[in-house]
Amino acid sequence: MGHRGVCDADNQFVEMSVFNGFVKQGGFYEWQENDEITIDEDVIYLGYFFSHWGHFLVDLSVRYWAIPGLNNNLIKVAYIGEEDISGNYLEFLKLLGVDETQVMHITTPTRFKNVYIPEQSFRSCQWYTKEYVNMFDVVIQKALSSDLKIDEFKNVKRLYFTRMNYNKAKKIGIR
Repeated sequence: MGHRGVCDADNQFVEMSVFNGFVKQGGFYEWQENDEITIDEDVIYLGYFFSHWGHFLVDLSVRYWAIPGLNNNLIKVAYIGEEDISGNYLEFLKLLGVDETQVMHITTPTRFKNVYIPEQSFRSCQWYTKEYVNMFDVVIQKALSSDLKIDEFKNVKRLYFTRMNYNKAKKIGIR
C-alpha cells in the first residue's frame, strides 16, 4: 500500500483501491523495494483522506461501511493522503468503533499480512447502498447514547448553515 492505492503481492495495482468520487485518485505506481516497510498485521484500506468535512462525509467515507460489526480490536484501519485523521474525523471513526491506536496513516509503501478493500458504497449523484446509510445510522445512535450534552441543543431557535465566508462561495453566490 502506498500513496496511490493498494498493490498486490506481485506489485500489481489493485483497481478496487481507486478512489472514484469527485476526483479520481489512484493508479499504478512504482517504488523501490528497499523503501518499503512490512507490518505483519491485517488492515482494512479506507482509501484517501483530506480534511474537508463535506467531502469526508459524502465522498471519502465510502469504504467505512465495513467497520461496524467487526471485532475492531483485532484489525487496523489504514488510509493514505497528506493529512492525519484528527478532530471530528477521528471522532467519526471512534463512533464506528475504531480506537485511535488502530488508525494507520500510510505515508510510505507498506506491505501488510492482509489488506481488505471494501467496495465503495456511494457514488455522488449516481447510487448508494444500504450499508452506506447504515454506517450513518450507527454513528447517530452511538452519538445519541454518548455523553454529549444534547439537551443543550434541543431549544435552539435558529440554526444557520452558510458558506458565505468561503471565497469560492462568495464568487459563485452559494448561500
